[in-house]
Order: sequence, then C-alpha cells, then structure tokens
Amino acid sequence: MQNVKTKEEYNHCMQRFFELTDVHDVSQELKEVFAFTELETEFDSLVRVLSKHEYGHLFSAYQFDSNVFHYLRQGLQSDITVVSSELEYYAECVKDHFLLLKNLRESSGFKSAFKIGASILGGAIAGPLGAIGARGISGSFFNDDSAIGESMQEVAVAWDGYGDELDHFIKELDDKYRYVMLSLYGGLFLSVNQQLKQVNIEIKDMALNSVNYELGLTKKEARRVQTWALETIESIQLKLKKQEYQEASFMANQFYHYVDQHPVMSRTEIKEEKSLKYVANVIKLATINHQAATFLKRNEQEFRSLIVELYKQQPMLITDDDVTKLGAPSQAELFLHFIHISLKENDAQALSVLFDYTVRMIDRMDQGEFYIGEYFNDDCLFHTLIIVAAQFAREKRKQQHPLFEETKKMRLEPKMYKQIKALYKPIGPKDKFDTFLTECFIGSTIGMTLNFLLRPLVLPFKNKLAGGVAIVLIVGLIGYFQGETIKHWGESLVESNPFTTVNSETVQEERYLTITTDGANIRETPSLEGALVTAVGPQVSLLFLQEEQMDHDGRLWYYIKTEDGRVGWISSTIVE
Repeated sequence: MQNVKTKEEYNHCMQRFFELTDVHDVSQELKEVFAFTELETEFDSLVRVLSKHEYGHLFSAYQFDSNVFHYLRQGLQSDITVVSSELEYYAECVKDHFLLLKNLRESSGFKSAFKIGASILGGAIAGPLGAIGARGISGSFFNDDSAIGESMQEVAVAWDGYGDELDHFIKELDDKYRYVMLSLYGGLFLSVNQQLKQVNIEIKDMALNSVNYELGLTKKEARRVQTWALETIESIQLKLKKQEYQEASFMANQFYHYVDQHPVMSRTEIKEEKSLKYVANVIKLATINHQAATFLKRNEQEFRSLIVELYKQQPMLITDDDVTKLGAPSQAELFLHFIHISLKENDAQALSVLFDYTVRMIDRMDQGEFYIGEYFNDDCLFHTLIIVAAQFAREKRKQQHPLFEETKKMRLEPKMYKQIKALYKPIGPKDKFDTFLTECFIGSTIGMTLNFLLRPLVLPFKNKLAGGVAIVLIVGLIGYFQGETIKHWGESLVESNPFTTVNSETVQEERYLTITTDGANIRETPSLEGALVTAVGPQVSLLFLQEEQMDHDGRLWYYIKTEDGRVGWISSTIVE
C-alpha cells in the first residue's frame, strides 16, 4: 500500500484483498488441509509393503480399524475451533463493512469500486497456512475518523487476528502430529520387534523412505550360533583331513542347507568378516573340489560333468584362498583341467558354463544380493582365470557371450598370465589355450616395456601423428621379420622373471600411468571413502611412486604423483 498513489489504485488493492480472503474459500481449504485423511491411507499402504518383506506377516496383524484413525484425527483437530471462531469474526466484520458501504452509497450516492464475488484463493498471494498482513491496508484516502476508515480497520484487525491464531494452532499441531506419527509407526515397529525377539530375531535397521528394514539375530542368539557353526566347521575339517570325503560332503551339505533355510542366520558374521552362509558355501565347495580331484584321476568325463553341474548350481562367489585353507584343490586348478579336457574333446563351448556363472554373480552384485565375504578379488587366480578364459573364447574361438563385453576392455599384468601358465603347463601337452597364455604374456610384457621406454619420448610429442605412425611401423616390422624369434624368446621368458635384467631403480623412477576413463579422482588414502585430493582428466600422465595397497573390498590402489606435483592414490581399475 506504500506505493498506492490514487484512489483507483487503492480500490483495486482492496478488491484484490477481499478476493484473496474470501471466507468461503478459506474455510473450505482449512477443512481439506486439516482433514488428515492421509493418516489411514498412508499407514495401510506402508503395512501392505512391509508385509511383503521378511517376516512381513507380523506387520499385517496391525491393520487398525477406521475408528482408531477417526479418534486420532479428532485429537489433531481439537484446537481448530479457536481458528474457526476467528475466521467467523472476520466474516462478520467484512459483512458489516459492506453493509456500511451499501448504506453510504444509497444515502449519499457514494460509488464503490469494490466488486466482490468471484474469489480465487488457491495460492495467488496467500493461503490458509500463510495469512495476509492486513493492519496496514487501510490507507489515507479516507479520514481515520470516517465510518469507512474505522470499519476497514476492524476488518484488517480481524483478519490478522485469524492469521495469528492460525500460526499458533500450526505450531502446536506440529508437536501433536509428531506424537501421532511416533505412536503409529514407532508403535508398529516396536510391537513387531517384540514378537521377533520371541524367536531370537530383532530389527537391526530400518529405512521408512524406502519402506524397508533389516533383521538380525539377537546378541545372545548370535553368540550361540557362532559357537555351533565353528564346532560344525571343525568337525567337517577333521573329516577332510582324514580324507573321509563322502562323510565330509554329507555333513557339509546338511550344514549348508540348514543355514540356507534360515535367511537371518545366514547373514550372521562368524569370523574374519564373513557371513555364515558364505562360510557354509566354502565348506561345501571344499568337499566338492576334493570329490572332483578324485573323479579327475578316475574318469575325465565324470570330472567334466561334475564341474558343469557345480557351476550351474553354484550360488555364490567364492575366493580360492578360503577353499585352499581347508586343504582342498583351488577352483582355478580344477577349471584349468576342465579347459584342457574340453579342448582335447574339441568342445570349447563347454567353457560357457563359467561365463554363465559369472554373469549370474555380476547380476547378484548389481542387485545387492551378495553376502559378507563375497567380492571379485584381483588376487584370486580363479577370478583372473574367468577374464582370461573369456578373452580366449572371444579372440581364438570366436564365441559370443554377454560377459565378453565386460571383459574385453580388462587388461591384466604379465604376472597374472605367468601364474596361470605355471598351473596349466603340468596338466598335459601344449594346446591352443597354452599358446594363448604365452601370447598374452608376451603382449602384456612388451606393452609394459614399450610404455616405459617410449613414455619419455612420446610425452613431449604426443600430439604429433608422425611419431605415432613411426612407432607402429617399427613394432609391426619387428613382429613381421622376427615373429618366430620373439615367440621362442617369449616361451622361455615365461619361465623366468622378465624384469630381472632391467635396472629396477630406472623402471621405478620412470613408470607412468594413463587414465582409461573420462576422468578420475585422486584420494588421500587407498579407499573410495578417502578424502579427495584432486580430479584429473584423461590426458594427464601420472607418475607411479612404486607403492600399492589393497582396500577392504579387494581393490588395488596405486600411489601416484600428478603433473602439478600433487600426490595421492588412484584405483588400478581406471589406469594402465
């Protein structure tokens, strides 16, 4: 009203004020906002979703009668009568004001510009939860002593009185609403938790935003289960040591199936940050691997059939170290025998059972269905063998499989091929897989050596095409004219450390890494949770400071120095 300069402008503002504060519309919105009809519908919806989860039938028992929500709504609305009274008083003041205007117009010909009728409250300037400050709207176009001025002042005071009472009601309503929510939802979870504790289970965590919860054993039950599990595992290990494989297999199967049938128990950590189900699966796999080794000596076809069935049914991702600790053959060792026999039978397609298994494991990981202890481990030779076998099937056998898209961009260090080669060589005569391992070892070794030798030359001229073409031509010509020499050299090299004759200090000082993605984060510590040092782009060269560390997820990190002198850690999965 401070910018109003004419009576016409004043009349327009007053008309707008009365439209926005139309009592009928304001009253209707108050009824809609404070009806709290969502109390019952949202609670019922939550219970229906929770009832589909683990032990969800316990939540279904808490479907309250509609009368319960009626009483809750009454409690929330108990003080709204004061707000309604203030609104009624405002309505009376408006009515008296317009009666006054009507009388003045009839008696003295006073012409009013106000046109009250079509009123639209819905949020243009204010709503039932935000009152318009009205004490200042009576301007100076009418004298304060005039009947119109006094009447308008009463209207303004009445409206602000309604607004003040509404604000007070909302502040008190906030506490009441919180209490109702705690009573409804808190009471629901507390009641269900009491019932769960009767079967030695309790709610460990919950997230109402995603309508989910996590169950676990009570502390007392967890201790009892851990004692029982460790004793059972010890008994199975004893059978394995005595080479009583049939009895060990029978006990391991019973142990695994019992754990598998009790989902809450199966998630319990028992040792070395591994879940009970993971440990039970390791025990079961160890007994199967012992049987497979026996079949291998007796009948190769029985061995192949067992391996195929094993990886068709294997439900989890197991690390070889956990298997070999039990004295059992590793997965890598057995599957290399499987590869050798399959190639001898000219049935390379049989390797698909490993690829199908890996895709299932990746899907489980993506959906968050893994158990504590499960992860893809770069140090696990079996997990490395999956990548190598996929590369072999794609490059040499021209097979197709969804897994190949995941593995074709993966690059392995020479030592990984060398380790697999060392396991594969004693199995039998050379075959195509053996040759492939040699080629991969030579390729990765030459790649690393060229990367080291050419880096100081290429970096200053990396934008010059001619230098790159020349390097390709040189390497290509050497390969063309000296192919057989390089092959024989590589096969002998695979038996020894190829870097023993290279000055290690020089290699350490000059090794650079390049980023294989669009960008990367450098962190203070070797972990995804480490604080960010800086972010770098794909064209940056990083000096490797000859230090590596593995994080708790089995991810390898390199300690590096950036071109601007900053140091930190970068994941090995995004550099080469």
